[in-house]
Amino acid sequence: MDKQAIAQSIRDKRNSYTVMERAYWDKKIHDTVLDYCSSHQTIGIYAAFNGEVDTYGIIETLLWDKSKTIVLPRIENGTMNFYKINDMNDLQPGHFGVLEPIGTETKAVDIMIVPLSAFNTECHRIGYGKGYYDRYFEMNKCIKVGIAYDFQKVDIQFQDDNDVALDAIVTERAVYHVEKY
Repeated sequence: MDKQAIAQSIRDKRNSYTVMERAYWDKKIHDTVLDYCSSHQTIGIYAAFNGEVDTYGIIETLLWDKSKTIVLPRIENGTMNFYKINDMNDLQPGHFGVLEPIGTETKAVDIMIVPLSAFNTECHRIGYGKGYYDRYFEMNKCIKVGIAYDFQKVDIQFQDDNDVALDAIVTERAVYHVEKY
């Protein structure tokens, strides 16, 4: 099975659950992610869509901590850049219909919360196939934490040479690590 087939299968399963069915899982993931972010200053995170783990609660909680800088990605000329937001009003629909920041202040990221469609126990992820995150991680060093539901884990090797492994993946049931940091 190729990456696109794996990703589509998992996305179909993810979309078969209602928001209310996923709410309990989202809360458990939310709490673990906040623990990961507690000692970091600049936190990169994405605006969830298409049945992904809810990130809006995480973003709102992090925005309350004025010592943190929250940045979200915006796709520009085929490149993903991260811009600071001060509140949820700093987001508007952008590339692929995903909410993106409207600001101009770019920031280097200490820890990145990463979306994924599927993952394996080596913390490799399948995204949407455009390679934005892999290219970003090649050029920018940060802690990379994926978030997903546990059923998104697959027990096969699918990674390519240019795929960048995440440092950890948080689900409602477990935290998967490549290595402790």
